[in-house]
Amino acid sequence: MKRILALLLTGAMAFSAAGCGAEDEWAEASTELNILMPEQYISDTLIDQFEEANNCTVNLSYMNDVAERVETMKNAEGEYDLVLVNDGYVAELTDDDEIRKFSHNDLANTSTINDSFWGSKSYCIPYLMKYVYVVYDTKACPVEITKYNDLLDPAMKGQFAVPEGERELFMMALATLGYAPNSVEKSEIEEAYDWLVKLKANEPVYGDVKQALLDGTVTAAVIDDRTAAEVMAKKKTVQIAPLTKDKIRVDIDVFVIPADAVHVDLAEKFLNYICDPEVTAANLEEYPYSSPNDVALTLVSKEYHKRPERQFDYPERVYFRKNISDAEDTYEEFYQKLNGEE
Repeated sequence: MKRILALLLTGAMAFSAAGCGAEDEWAEASTELNILMPEQYISDTLIDQFEEANNCTVNLSYMNDVAERVETMKNAEGEYDLVLVNDGYVAELTDDDEIRKFSHNDLANTSTINDSFWGSKSYCIPYLMKYVYVVYDTKACPVEITKYNDLLDPAMKGQFAVPEGERELFMMALATLGYAPNSVEKSEIEEAYDWLVKLKANEPVYGDVKQALLDGTVTAAVIDDRTAAEVMAKKKTVQIAPLTKDKIRVDIDVFVIPADAVHVDLAEKFLNYICDPEVTAANLEEYPYSSPNDVALTLVSKEYHKRPERQFDYPERVYFRKNISDAEDTYEEFYQKLNGEE
């Protein structure tokens, strides 16, 4: 029977029961696996099946904020064997020697993953992903949204919601301006800042985007497809904006093995298990996120593909978060300026 340790979103660390010493566990197969990930991402039934097949216990610890998960992992001292992070963190974690390189000897099922969504094969395994696009209320929104620049229309003042994160805002602005979303050129970042100043002047709403759309506080939002699904299920007038040229962001959730992980053998067995197309397909039926597993997508039900959050015609026009370590100070400078923190 697995133990599920609920973590508060404040970033408090979960402490699971200590296992055997590292030396003993290298001598024989591990019987315990400790995973840090968000809630509602994996089926309990699939976890039970893995435990039974491998005579082990899987301990799931939950933390929904990815930045907090990364910091928790860095300070966990062997507490976790697998951590789910955003792919944009992988380069930094690799450079800092925070994660372990995969052997790939027991990861045959990863061949079903689309290479387009797999940036660093040696250090991460793509699991689920989210498209981030614009939705709007077709009856209440004062503007028909076909591009990000429509959010700058004076009629949209106070009518839309956007993410608060530094990188998320600047990537959107850079993509809108036609630049590489992960640009490290100061002149381009400054132009993105100028665009964001205009956006901020139109008084975007932050916070609970889902509720703001449902109660009509806003009539448009930059939102991920899973949240969009929850909104569209309750409010039929909300639809995906038919963006004609702009690229949209894809956030890919990837599993990494911390450098100080204890149960590495079982971690790799688990990764191979969840990449099995039939296992992935079963999980998608319960938690219908987007998936980088091409074979699994051929096995899911027709209902999965017909879900409203998937009804847009530009799934290939995307960008991903990448490492911008050479320009971190520049981004921070302009983000603070944007928020009046100079």
